[in-house]
Amino acid sequence: MKISHLFFRIALAAGLMIGIQGCFVDLLQQENKENLLESKQEWYVYKIVLHDARELTPVWEGAKSTMIFDADENRIFGVGVCNNYFATFALIGKKLQVSGIGSSRRMCEENEGMNYEFWFFKALDGEFAVKKKGDKMELRGNKATYYLQYK
Repeated sequence: MKISHLFFRIALAAGLMIGIQGCFVDLLQQENKENLLESKQEWYVYKIVLHDARELTPVWEGAKSTMIFDADENRIFGVGVCNNYFATFALIGKKLQVSGIGSSRRMCEENEGMNYEFWFFKALDGEFAVKKKGDKMELRGNKATYYLQYK
């Protein structure tokens, strides 16, 4: 009887520790999301550098490429140049995994705008290292690096 009682206590203690650790990890992940991504803050993408060193910037003065991170829903959304887009993300440490990208299908007035949006959406799929400092953030991926700033 003593052995079964001891086993029960050990199992109960282990279960509690696992549950507490799980809650702690969830809290850290949520805090990391909020600190890194500034949930629901509108970021402006002012430059994209593709892996082949081509540099892309929004094509006309009024064009603002944006990214808004919704940490509660694990979604990114915004405007490329003339089309709205959305995607899902997972944040593991300081790595951002982006997938499920979709967009509206409006035609931009200028071919340069269509080219910019093509690469903006295409390069967004994948894993990114997140580096944030003040009002600037870099998303460094295999296909491209996105340079963001909020105002």
